[in-house]
Amino acid sequence: MTDVSFAANPDITFRSSDGVLFHIHKIHLQVEAGGFAPTEFHAPGEVVSLTEDSATLNILFKFLYPACRAANSLESIDPGLLETVAEAAEKYEVYTAMDVCYARLGEALPAEAYRIMIFAYKHENHELLDKAAVALLAHPFEEVMKKLPRDLAVHWALYYDTWSRLQRKACTWHATEYKWRCKSSQCVNIMRDMGEDVLVVMSAELIAKLTEAHGNKGGSWTDYVKKKSENIPKFSSFFK
Repeated sequence: MTDVSFAANPDITFRSSDGVLFHIHKIHLQVEAGGFAPTEFHAPGEVVSLTEDSATLNILFKFLYPACRAANSLESIDPGLLETVAEAAEKYEVYTAMDVCYARLGEALPAEAYRIMIFAYKHENHELLDKAAVALLAHPFEEVMKKLPRDLAVHWALYYDTWSRLQRKACTWHATEYKWRCKSSQCVNIMRDMGEDVLVVMSAELIAKLTEAHGNKGGSWTDYVKKKSENIPKFSSFFK
């Protein structure tokens, strides 16, 4: 990448960690970013070195300019680069970039659940943390425990257990409520379908099977599960 300018007559220059110069206007820094050192402290012609690479800064600085910002949707950006831009936006308080980055990270779920969980935990982004936690409930418990950092995995185990307890209660409630009404094979098949995935109690497929097996009584079971699931604390609350 060669030197970059976003408009004519820039009055401050930044150097990326890989040596690319970015020519910026001080007024945009003052209006759009709160994390840079006051521009009056920089001598005329001074080049300010930053720790971020050119790929990150090229995206970040575009958010300082409304004309560039409109086209900077970050819809197809690599998740790793998206994280570094989000970190830079947080560091330099470029809030317009932060909003877009966090929205795109959320859209990367559930495929990037592990990466986003760790990122959100590191940056105390509770909204992303909670979304990633729900996405990881669909993964095998042992796999999640191995992949998450130890301090994060401890809290994850507690969160998972709340959903696991809901699943066990749902199984018990259903078997007790409908034991006399359904064929044993139907009950066994429905219980087997629940398996180890704690989120399956909320699945449309399972609800349809219950309704087919038990008519409108299946709705009572669904209402029970829905009410109980709404009372489960968000993952971020386990850190308080």
